[in-house]
Amino acid sequence: MKRQNIGQARNAAIYLTRKLRRDTLKDIGVRFEIHNERTVRSVVERMRIQLRKDRDLVRQLDKLTELINKSQKST
Repeated sequence: MKRQNIGQARNAAIYLTRKLRRDTLKDIGVRFEIHNERTVRSVVERMRIQLRKDRDLVRQLDKLTELINKSQKST
């Protein structure tokens, strides 16, 4: 996997953690080993901007969200 793809996947995970779990920026930072809450906020904001421009990314995250929600209901 290319470095850019890994970064994109990590950013998506951070964004979804914030969106779906409503974790604090500090908690997300701890989970993803980011020492600065502003960095977490920046990632979330960049993803929001990117989602406004990239419909394909929106569809991918919607599919992931659906899978996550289904897995939570079955547990």
